[in-house]
Amino acid sequence: MYLNLVEIGLKCYLDSYFVDGWTHDSFVISLNKFVGKKSSGQKRILKSKFSKKQKHLFTNDILHELMVACVFHPNADFLTEGNSKTHDLLDGGIKIEVKTINASTEENDRIEAIVDGAIRNSIPEDLDYKNRIKTKFNLRVDKAKEQIGTGVIYIIWNSDLVKRWEERKREIEAFLSFLVSEQKKLLRNIEIRTIYFEDLKEKISSRANE
Repeated sequence: MYLNLVEIGLKCYLDSYFVDGWTHDSFVISLNKFVGKKSSGQKRILKSKFSKKQKHLFTNDILHELMVACVFHPNADFLTEGNSKTHDLLDGGIKIEVKTINASTEENDRIEAIVDGAIRNSIPEDLDYKNRIKTKFNLRVDKAKEQIGTGVIYIIWNSDLVKRWEERKREIEAFLSFLVSEQKKLLRNIEIRTIYFEDLKEKISSRANE
């Protein structure tokens, strides 16, 4: 089951995703089909990317690349990780970089594993959450601009730690749209797209029967 994902090094991720044993899951089925259509060379690149991640907590960035390609750029090529200025995908000459704004429990676990003495943070309920999102957004965009020069930046955002979640989700989406509009005033040759992780996941799940 899910042999294509296992082939590129996602067995441990699948074990953690299913917890109580692998089952038929539309999200995973779609990703497996997508990877199955890739060339052997592309599969080797994906395997190399995932093999550098020692724990499933470190696979999120590459997984988001895979998800974005599956939905928005099915013909894009995954690129071998090189120096800090290497972008993630290339689609007919369009450079693509995928970044994450994440306040989920899993991301906090990852940060604790990477950074000694890291403090566990979530997006707070008070108004300060906008400042924190703005800081994270601008840091991700500035880094991505260095990596692509021209092209498309995807910001995948997620949180399972926010109170009043449904209301706050709409607030965050509106605020991210504002931040994108502010960046457009400064950028001529770069497009920025933001999407909530679960919405992206749903788009992939809907393709399971295609």
